[in-house]
Amino acid sequence: MIAYVLLGLLAPGPRHAYALYRELRQADGLWMIWRLKLPRLYAILDRLEREGLIRSEPVPQVRRPTRRVFRLTPEGEARYRQWRTEPVPRGRDIRQLFLAKLYLARREGPEIVRQLLQRQRAACQQWLDALQAAPPSPDPFARAVWHYRRRYVEMLLDWLQDVETSWH
Repeated sequence: MIAYVLLGLLAPGPRHAYALYRELRQADGLWMIWRLKLPRLYAILDRLEREGLIRSEPVPQVRRPTRRVFRLTPEGEARYRQWRTEPVPRGRDIRQLFLAKLYLARREGPEIVRQLLQRQRAACQQWLDALQAAPPSPDPFARAVWHYRRRYVEMLLDWLQDVETSWH
């Protein structure tokens, strides 16, 4: 959900769309996991403004077109603060959404990073417990899928532990 990522990029303070886009395109940052074209960025910002999560103000510039500067509304800030440490609901969301949350959490400090990692590990452990409570059927394909899912979640748990250890 790139909209919440944009809320997170606005959390430190107001910014214009192109500044957001430059941050999104940093090779050692979010660009490693999320590609967003500038027209799509503007469309998402417009939607967030219609939803009341951000607001924009025109800022005149000398010899350039007026620029819109975006800032979080109180509702946008509250939604972002709730979202930032919630675990992602599915393993496939780790690749983009969780990594984006981790990127943003690191900007907010070690306590937010720790909360995010611990909550995601707890969610992954629940996924693993649910898998282990329902053993695979004897069908070879179903068994292969079950083993894949179990090993994937085990790998996620190991990786989350490694990340937490390396950041503390």
